[in-house]
Amino acid sequence: METTTIVASVLGLISFLGVIFNWTVVIANRQITSSKHSFGILTAFQAFGDAIHSTIFFIFVCPTIYLFVTLMFNQDMQKFIMKSILRKLLRMTQLPKSTQIVKVVPELRTRRLRARQIITSEMTIIP
Repeated sequence: METTTIVASVLGLISFLGVIFNWTVVIANRQITSSKHSFGILTAFQAFGDAIHSTIFFIFVCPTIYLFVTLMFNQDMQKFIMKSILRKLLRMTQLPKSTQIVKVVPELRTRRLRARQIITSEMTIIP
């Protein structure tokens, strides 16, 4: 057996176990009522970070090593994949840009105008 196959198999097994166990801890920690204290919250965040890390490792790194995909070793392709993943995550967490611009900017402008009107109307000129 080739050494890269052995390495990829061991890494695949370890990362698969990491995916299973860490996601189990994340899901179980949300359901346990006694884990709402600081230690439980720290454990949940640590397990979530480890679960994300082992999932990416299992999906991206292990197949790259096992199949020796030269395209994935290319730094430009890695940047493209990471940028597309980050864009999708940002789209899931943010409002669309059009709603942000349309809703927030006019509110700020009207608030500033109202504040100016109130300030100028309350000012009295002392001779």
